[in-house]
Amino acid sequence: MKLGIISSWYEMLPLMQFLNKTEHEVHFFVDRAMRPWWEKSPALREKRLEQSIELMQDSVDALIVPPSLEARFIAKNTKVLPLFETYLHDFAFTHSLVGKIWLLCEQSDSDNAQQILTNYASSYTPSVTQQETKKFLTPFARWQKTVRMWTYFLTTYWRSEPMLRKTLKHDLQYFSDAWVDTLIPLSRWFLFYQKIIKSRVNRKKTRFHGLDAVEVCFEKIIKERWLKESRYTITLHHTDLPTPLLQEKKWMQVLTKGGEVELELQEVEI
Repeated sequence: MKLGIISSWYEMLPLMQFLNKTEHEVHFFVDRAMRPWWEKSPALREKRLEQSIELMQDSVDALIVPPSLEARFIAKNTKVLPLFETYLHDFAFTHSLVGKIWLLCEQSDSDNAQQILTNYASSYTPSVTQQETKKFLTPFARWQKTVRMWTYFLTTYWRSEPMLRKTLKHDLQYFSDAWVDTLIPLSRWFLFYQKIIKSRVNRKKTRFHGLDAVEVCFEKIIKERWLKESRYTITLHHTDLPTPLLQEKKWMQVLTKGGEVELELQEVEI
C-alpha cells in the first residue's frame, strides 16, 4: 500500500514509530507553509491541507491527516483514513469510566476543540456497562486545556530535558487534581510524551491511550479496507528542504529503520 501522511513539520512523526515496522510505501509530505502549525489560523491550515491532499491523492492509496481536520476531509475524500475517529470510538470513548473527557490541545485548535469532540461524540452509543453506571455523564462532560509549552519544547529540546519534564509534570498534576476520566490528545505531537503522561496519571482513575492504541486502530482500518502490504520505503516530499529534520539522527533512524532503507527526497510545489 502507498500511504501518504501530511504534516507541517514534526507533529506527525510519532506515527512513524510503528509505521516503520510495517511493509508499506510511506510518502511523508511536509508543507512548511503550515509551520508552525499551532500559530497558523484554521482557515490557512485547511486551505493548505486541501491543496496538499489534491497533490498527493493520485499517487497514494490512503492518506493520514492531522486529527483536528480529519472529519472535515473524510467527507470530501474517501482516501483519508478515519484514524482519529476510530481512536475515539474504540478506545477513548469505549473505555471511559464516568464520561469526564479532557482534551489536550494547541492554541490554534482551542476555539474549535469542543465542537470537534461534540461532533464525534454525537455518533457514539454508550456501552451497556456505561449505561448502567450511575455516575456516567451523558452526554460526555467535556473540558479542554491548552498546553502551549509542549509543542515549543518539541522543536527545542529532547524528552530527557529536565525543564521539559518539570513542565509536563506540573500540567499533568492539574488533570489529576481535577479527577479527569480520560485524556485525549488533539495533536499527534503529544504522543511524543506518552511515557511521561502514562507514568504521571493515575491509571485507576485517569486513562490515556497512547501510540499503541493508534497502531491498533491503523491496523483495523487497513484490514477493513483490504489495503495490502508491499515493502517499506520512505519518501519525504517537501515544499522547502527540511534541513533541521534531516540533521537529527534520532529521527533519521526512525524514518530509515536504523539505516536499513534509504530516504528519498522529492521537492514539490503547491
